[in-house]
Amino acid sequence: MKAQQRLDDGVQELLDGMIKFDEEGIQKLYDAFDGDLTDFADRLNAIQKAGSNYNSFGGTEEGVDSSVKFVIKTGAVKSL
Repeated sequence: MKAQQRLDDGVQELLDGMIKFDEEGIQKLYDAFDGDLTDFADRLNAIQKAGSNYNSFGGTEEGVDSSVKFVIKTGAVKSL
């Protein structure tokens, strides 16, 4: 396969993925918040800020940089 064809195929795959991301991700978030994503963005910023202030679960030695990330699995979020 020629390089140009691989590039064309890759661009098409990226485009298809972005359309799917918009339809199945962004639009669902947008609809869930009735088009106002301000509250959602505020929540994300608060989570990020809280996470940046928390850097040790079990303690670290002085002068050692550390970070902690928690991943919480929940049930599906459903529209009311």
